[in-house]
Amino acid sequence: MSTNSVTPKNKNPKKRKKVKIILIATACVLILAAGAITLVMIQKKNTADADTGVTYESYTVKTGDIAKTVEESGSVTIGSAHSVTSSYDLITDEVDAAVGDSVTEGTKLAHIDTDALADTIQTYETQLDDVDSQLANSDTSAGSTYVSSSVEGRVKELHVAEGDNVQNSMLEYGCLFVISTDGCMKVDFVPADGATVKIGETYDVVIGTGDDQESDTGVIASKNDDGTYTLKISEDTYESGTTVAINNSDGTSVGTGTLEVSAPYPVTLDSGTISTLSVEENDYVYEGSTLLYLESGEQSATFTSLLKTRAETWNTLKALRALAADPYVTADSDGVLTSFSLTAGGKVSAGSEMYKIAPESGFVMTISVDEEDISSISLGQSATITIDALDDQEVNGTVSAISHIGSTSNGVTTYSVTVKLDDTDGLMSGMTADCVITIDSAKDAILVPVGAISTVQGKKYVQLSDGSESGKQTEIELGLVTDTYAQVTSGLSAGDVILVATYSSTEDNTSNMGMMGGQMGGAMTGGQMGGGEAPQGGGQGGGQGGGQAPGGQS
Repeated sequence: MSTNSVTPKNKNPKKRKKVKIILIATACVLILAAGAITLVMIQKKNTADADTGVTYESYTVKTGDIAKTVEESGSVTIGSAHSVTSSYDLITDEVDAAVGDSVTEGTKLAHIDTDALADTIQTYETQLDDVDSQLANSDTSAGSTYVSSSVEGRVKELHVAEGDNVQNSMLEYGCLFVISTDGCMKVDFVPADGATVKIGETYDVVIGTGDDQESDTGVIASKNDDGTYTLKISEDTYESGTTVAINNSDGTSVGTGTLEVSAPYPVTLDSGTISTLSVEENDYVYEGSTLLYLESGEQSATFTSLLKTRAETWNTLKALRALAADPYVTADSDGVLTSFSLTAGGKVSAGSEMYKIAPESGFVMTISVDEEDISSISLGQSATITIDALDDQEVNGTVSAISHIGSTSNGVTTYSVTVKLDDTDGLMSGMTADCVITIDSAKDAILVPVGAISTVQGKKYVQLSDGSESGKQTEIELGLVTDTYAQVTSGLSAGDVILVATYSSTEDNTSNMGMMGGQMGGAMTGGQMGGGEAPQGGGQGGGQGGGQAPGGQS
């Protein structure tokens, strides 16, 4: 070192000698350390020659199927339950059902108090008389030149244009146009031969034909008195009168029908000529929005509102009179009662739920999926459900619903995923099960054990057998990876042989290396290589040796 060969003039020679002696002593220590390191390396090499602790096993690359899955546990419940509410106030004096009962469509669930029902009918009859009296004394003309909407919704079935006389449209269509007030359209249809239709079930809907064909989904809302069913679509922009095909998820036909507005509000006028039409088909209007201008003779908003009230009152009265003829609350479909709110002597308010019913075969399983996996779950994905109570029988299922609202607990957010199970004999609500959802899969994939793969600077490698002990490092690209196997998409072929390394340490090797680590730590008093850093394989002996080295850096 240059500091050893330079002697400053203003320094005491004795002091210079002392410095030199210390430096020489330090050099000796370093030489001893180097010797110790060499001895360790020789010892390590000699031990490795006897037993390196690394063995290689040959693995012939094969092809097979691989799948990436999400696995969760839970219980089976009855799914697809729909709620049935009352349209008016009722009192039930007898009940003949309870939660869990299996019922068929038309089963009598409760008897209605006929005296109370008669009072309700009388109330609506009085209301109807009152509306009729108001209509008789109401002026149909508003005395203004424009007509505004009394409801909010979407303009449908437009039957007029500017310059038209409203009386002509009224005679031909019964209204000028209608306003869809619930955002839905409906299809009344007769089920196809052999088709089983259930209330609350979702079906695929094909709207229109040819190049104008569109697809959507709809839910069976009700069964009608004439034997037809009503399917509702949660979209009201489609053209009324369009032909619709209703299919199961496998494409089989359920029925056909024609699109109609689900909750129409007809816009009517007595007379006048339209000077300006302010709306077009599918325009969305709000209460108070201007619909059109008349040159003369428009209908007042008050008169229009009274007509609407009369129609609603009459429809309710008609339903109540029909109920009086057969005073029972009945099941609207086959299934199991999952909720039942009716009690003997209890009152049912208009709009309140009377019961919920679910198909007996409509079992579902709801699981909680971690936020890290939820993005990999999609509707229609296949699932396998293992039922504990059925001797671990496997049942096929399909993801039918995914909640977009998470639930957070202990810093982890999970999302509810609903899996619909295939019909299975013996399956009952409440049975525990394990669900496996297949996120991705590959067939006839080239597979290697994950333990055979190493990562160097972000790239993946395996040791391809070439006749040497450890093989040739070969870069590969991966596809699907599970806990045990990985799909190789590039770099290997079926039939290739790779080497999989396994590591072990002998007791003698550990003991020898530990001793040498301790000797080094004791020799390096005050050195930078304190015994706290035992050589690889140094075990407990190295750690103790370092502890006896004053000034050693741990």
